[in-house]
Amino acid sequence: MRVAVIGSGPSGLISAKHCLTALKNLKVLHVYEKLPCLGGAWCKDKKHTILYDNLRTNLPTELMEFEGLSYESDDLRSSFVAASVVTKYLIKFADAFELNQFIQYETQVIKVSRLNDEWELIARHIPSHQITKVKYDVIFVCNGHYYVPHIPHFKGLETFKKKKGENNVIHSIKYRRPEIYEGLQVLVIGGGPSAVDISIDVSSEAKYVYLSHHFDELKSVRMPANIIHKPDIDYFHEDGVAFIDNTHSQIDKVILGTGYRYDLDFLDETCGLRIEDNVYVTPLYKQFISISNPTMVLIGLPSRTFIFPLIETQVKCMIQILNGNATLPIGDEMHKERQLNEQNLELKGIPKRKYHTIAGMIKQYMSELIALGNLEPLKEVMYNIYDKNSALRKIDLVDYRNYKFTIIDSENYQVTQILSKEN
Repeated sequence: MRVAVIGSGPSGLISAKHCLTALKNLKVLHVYEKLPCLGGAWCKDKKHTILYDNLRTNLPTELMEFEGLSYESDDLRSSFVAASVVTKYLIKFADAFELNQFIQYETQVIKVSRLNDEWELIARHIPSHQITKVKYDVIFVCNGHYYVPHIPHFKGLETFKKKKGENNVIHSIKYRRPEIYEGLQVLVIGGGPSAVDISIDVSSEAKYVYLSHHFDELKSVRMPANIIHKPDIDYFHEDGVAFIDNTHSQIDKVILGTGYRYDLDFLDETCGLRIEDNVYVTPLYKQFISISNPTMVLIGLPSRTFIFPLIETQVKCMIQILNGNATLPIGDEMHKERQLNEQNLELKGIPKRKYHTIAGMIKQYMSELIALGNLEPLKEVMYNIYDKNSALRKIDLVDYRNYKFTIIDSENYQVTQILSKEN
């Protein structure tokens, strides 16, 4: 069996590992990585990373590791670690399972097509511009979704830029450190984890941070005193912004924490997939298997979850299917289930852009994957730690990372508060 893995971030590495160790009749394994380093968003090269200097994980490491390898104890005073610790873990993971020999660095996939019951992949080696064309039986798409910023239209933003300067409005992908915001009034747009975490980081230097969002639950969570909650934006003017509640604020700089859109431009129309509302990939079965061509999977699309255990379960499920140890329903049945799920989400008033968001449904989703792949259930302690971490975040976004989780057994854990804010 000939397998291509697109991307060498966490999803790509775990896909390559299980293909190498568990897939029967593996003949070819190629991992394509357009960057000069593995890790995807966790790439160690500062020129290519999207991570800011003070970032610490918003999930404990107990939910950010794969089977067969744990974090080094020296890195774990708290369960919430710096980005460099995750990078170190992923490099160690690739070394432990000898994955580097399969990774083609600085090689960008430019087109994937379905031709004569097999996949044709065209890639370009970036330094040499050399083009290669290779046939595969299976494609694991693991290119991540934190690279192409989603930038909504805001009335008057160009007027603000003209007065303040283009560099005073950035997307969060460009944010690196808080010092340049010292003493300034900063507007952060967005209520997701990235926007909130960056607001807290900026608040350490800024005079005020105006956090524009529409999530009422955020207003009751502990944050630094100089973060001011504001509603959605009405329009920008030369010196600031007007909000929909008719209040105005003078602003020096703007950070757009408005998320990302999925980039699957390298999949041509023969692949049978489309992106709706920038972030909903369809038609997929269980949010990762192409219904039109089930030998293509997209690993790691669900968000607001414990991503490492989830992507490993997706990969293991697909390996079971490829090995003949699990069976997919026929295409019509997969389409019907997908359509029913979409109808249920629509009836609940959930917009299409959030169809891959599974917070509150993680256990149900994981149970479905485990049943489909005839896999061993995930340990209950994983769900329990995730729920505890979510509860801490809902109370205190300043200090929730100052905890150390210790797994006791398959169901129970111990959590200890770390008084110092150091890792």
